[in-house]
Amino acid sequence: MRSYLATATDYGGTMSIMASEPSYADFDDYRHNQRIVVIVRWWLIVGWAAINHWGNTWTQTLFFTDLIVLGLVLLNARLHLKLRRGDRVGRTTAIAMSIFDVIALTAGIAITNAFNNTFFIMYYPALVGLALVTGSRTASLVIVTIVAGTYTSISVFMNPGLVIADGDDRRLIARIFVMFTLVFLANLIIRSERFKRAEAVDAERERTRENIELTVASQEERLRSAEQRFRIRREIHDGLAQSLYAISLNIESTAAMANSSGAGEIGERLEKLIPVARNALLETRHYMHDLSPMLSEQGDIRSAVENLAAEFQNISDIEVDLIITNSGNVVLSDDQRFALVPETATQICRIIQEALGNVLKHSGASRVALNMEQSATGISVIVEDNGKGFDSSSASTGFGLGHIASRAEELNGTCEVTSNEGEGTRIFITIPLEDESASK
Repeated sequence: MRSYLATATDYGGTMSIMASEPSYADFDDYRHNQRIVVIVRWWLIVGWAAINHWGNTWTQTLFFTDLIVLGLVLLNARLHLKLRRGDRVGRTTAIAMSIFDVIALTAGIAITNAFNNTFFIMYYPALVGLALVTGSRTASLVIVTIVAGTYTSISVFMNPGLVIADGDDRRLIARIFVMFTLVFLANLIIRSERFKRAEAVDAERERTRENIELTVASQEERLRSAEQRFRIRREIHDGLAQSLYAISLNIESTAAMANSSGAGEIGERLEKLIPVARNALLETRHYMHDLSPMLSEQGDIRSAVENLAAEFQNISDIEVDLIITNSGNVVLSDDQRFALVPETATQICRIIQEALGNVLKHSGASRVALNMEQSATGISVIVEDNGKGFDSSSASTGFGLGHIASRAEELNGTCEVTSNEGEGTRIFITIPLEDESASK
């Protein structure tokens, strides 16, 4: 079967799109019409055998006709079995079978009572089947001419011959005319059907071409967007992030100098700016993550979470105790990972980002514990700090905690916040995983 290939630009290079023609586009596969021919042939064989043996005694002529029918039975059975197996039926096989039908019928008429044999009507379905598989008007005309000439010769020159007085000549002409008419009609039908199939194939090709063009355009747009995001991310990294980092360092050093020189009030004000600057730097880093894929294509969040924890500790000076375990509460080794659907893994990383950001903004903590555990049914994340805490029973949910809960709900998960004044805050997130999403 013919096929055609198009190449579209993808994120990392090229993407191949193979578009195959539909099955009905194979014009050299004759299984469809041969199924009909096989059934018709079985019906005619049964009819021919029954009529020839009805009330007839065993003769040499009957023996020869039975041999012809037996050969036809074997060939038709072979073709029938081939169709049942779903094997491809080529043009040569289909034409050979139809030609054998005509030859067998001609031989049977010749060795019986020639023109008076009423089984000449079997020529009609046999010639129609032959015209359907040839598909050529010229070939059909040649075949029907040969068959008509042969049948005319048998009718005229073999006993009992034609009885002109009884109108046998007119009957012969009528039979020949019907042969030509049926062949021409069959040829018109098959040519019309093949023309419709060709139109359908052309339409399918056009739709496939349009789909390929749309895919190429979409991939090119994705590439342009990725390049744009990368450029913005690089500009933020080289410009804004570096400036915020320098400002944060200068505020810290200036506050220390102010305190050591006796300007305590100025030092206190500067110290209040330190977490603000650090939080601005952390949020800027988060924006940079939003502009580029946070995860590998496999959806492994282990390295992403480790990077988030290290980055948070470096920026905030808050120590992070990171533990990543599996369902047996066993610490995963460096070559082990959580294999998740990329969208789920990205959402979990965003949740951890938000939780760590809340620690920096509000807790005043010096240490935070980050535990992530994967079980057979889901992932749980605990972010617990030793900060000032708050009364979770009476305080309203802040914007950051609301974001965390909302992201968890999008993954059909839950978010539980526990906190008391002076005792720190504990955020417990559970995310259920489908069987095909979690790596067992």
